[in-house]
Amino acid sequence: MTNKQKEPSKPKTVNSVVKFLKHLKTIEGSAFLYRGHANCAWKLESSAYRRLKKPLEPKDIDPAILQGYITKLLEKTRRLGHGEKDGKKLSDLELLAELQHNGAATCLLDFTENALVALWFACHSNDKKDGQVIVMPTADIAKFSIVNTEALNGKIENFWKKNKLWKWTPQYRLNRIVAQHSVFVFGKDSIDEQDSDYKTINISENSKNNILKELSEQFGINEAYLFSDFDGFASSNAHDKEYTDYDATDYCNFDVKAYQMDEYEQAMDDFDQAIKLNPNADAYYIRGTAKGELNRHEEAIDDFDQAIDINPNMLMHITIAGLQRVN
Repeated sequence: MTNKQKEPSKPKTVNSVVKFLKHLKTIEGSAFLYRGHANCAWKLESSAYRRLKKPLEPKDIDPAILQGYITKLLEKTRRLGHGEKDGKKLSDLELLAELQHNGAATCLLDFTENALVALWFACHSNDKKDGQVIVMPTADIAKFSIVNTEALNGKIENFWKKNKLWKWTPQYRLNRIVAQHSVFVFGKDSIDEQDSDYKTINISENSKNNILKELSEQFGINEAYLFSDFDGFASSNAHDKEYTDYDATDYCNFDVKAYQMDEYEQAMDDFDQAIKLNPNADAYYIRGTAKGELNRHEEAIDDFDQAIDINPNMLMHITIAGLQRVN
């Protein structure tokens, strides 16, 4: 594992969604993952690494200590009876994902396949600091391996032996994972440019609120959409949140839930409404998946094509999902 952080090259600073997207096009590569930091000074480190490092700063953490922490975290979670979900025993990775999305410090780094989702996270807090979006190329299989079904069921220790980065798109679809296009990266406690040749784009602190407004109004990316599980729903309906009638975000949340319950016809009805209000790549992608489940394959392909036209990065997401179904 790499502990020493290499200083990234000086990033460009942008102050609008248009300038952000324009700069993305200048970055060479065919496949990317994205991560948003509300503070551009933050390093690309797992939450487990930060938790262990905090009392020892400025010293680095020995990889064996981090691995021992993760092993004990999993053991304790299982011994307390939290190792199953809906009657199914969770693999080490699945259990770590559950822990991560409930606030635990794990070795998983949350990335997204949607650059605008990363931009939202770079803007949603710390309005006194510039934010940052990390753009990580993932096409180099010498540096990145995809977790397949066989590997998924193995012990977490098996991945550490390879001393490389892994990327994993969970097959089980929590509302939050669907909405955020979540991909987990792990295998090293921290990541520097030498590991992955990543690039960074800084977001001006003064532009954060305007960018959040633009993301919500033009792309349907907001707190209600990204955090559509029960906790997120309750938070988005707190006393200090503006009340609105059903919008594209609501219909997207309805249809994701219907899809998870195998109610594909209902899911498509809701997506039809969402697409009328806001024809975005996410809506076309999940509606296409629902059509595929109903064996309406030509219509599904049309929706996937629409999703890729709107967001070319969806091609990698669709390809990975297809490979996982085959495996």
